[in-house]
Amino acid sequence: MGHHQLDTLDEQILKLIADNARIPFLEVARACNVSGAAIHQRIQKLTNLGILKGSEYIIDPEKIGYETCAYIGIYLKDPSSSDTVIKALENIPEIVECHITTGKYDMFIKLYARNNRHLQTIIQEKLQPLGMARTETLISFHEVINRQMPILIEEEEPEEDKEKGQCSPPPLAADVVYKGIGTGMFFIGRMNVPVFFVPYFGQHLRKVGVGLRSLGVYLRQAEAVGQR
Repeated sequence: MGHHQLDTLDEQILKLIADNARIPFLEVARACNVSGAAIHQRIQKLTNLGILKGSEYIIDPEKIGYETCAYIGIYLKDPSSSDTVIKALENIPEIVECHITTGKYDMFIKLYARNNRHLQTIIQEKLQPLGMARTETLISFHEVINRQMPILIEEEEPEEDKEKGQCSPPPLAADVVYKGIGTGMFFIGRMNVPVFFVPYFGQHLRKVGVGLRSLGVYLRQAEAVGQR
C-alpha cells in the first residue's frame, strides 16, 4: 500500500483537525492563511485519498460501565481458519480491535468488559468456541497515552539561507581585504576609471563570485585586453 505525498498545507490541516475534529473550516482557513473554499477542497481531497476516514465521537467505555480493558493473544487450532474466525469476532460487540501480528499469536484483540467476571464469560462462552487452542490475556490498569498519529511539519529553509549555505566562501581576513582594496584602487587609477563607476565593479564582482582578493587580477586582465 503506497503512501501519498503531502504538501505543507495538507500537513497544517491534518494537524489542526487531528487536535480538534470539530474545528470550523473557517478557523482552519484563518490558521492556514487561505480561503474557506480552499480548505473544503483539501479536506475533500484528503478524504478521497483515504487519508481522512471521517470524524467520530469517542465514547469513554468506563463512563458507561465497561471498567475492564483487556488485550488477548489468540492461538488458533487451525490457523487456516483465520478468515472465518475474524468474521465471528466482528459479531462480538465488546471487541473493538483485532490484529494479525507477527510473533507467537495468530491474532491479537482488544476488548472492553464490565468487570473481570464479564471478561471471563466472554472468553469462555464467545471466544473459545471459535476454535481457539488457547488464549493469553493482559488487563490494562490504566491508559496513559491515546492520541492520533502526529503530523510533523518540516519547515522549509528560506531561499536566501539556501543560497548562503555551505557553498559560501569563507570570510576573508582583514589584511587580505585591505590589500585587495588597495590593489584594486591602484589599477582603477591606472586605467583612469571614473570614481562613480567603481561601485559597479563591486556589484559585478559579487555577482560572479569574485572576492576583493581577486579584484587586482580581474582589472589587470581587463587592462591587458584593452591594450591588444
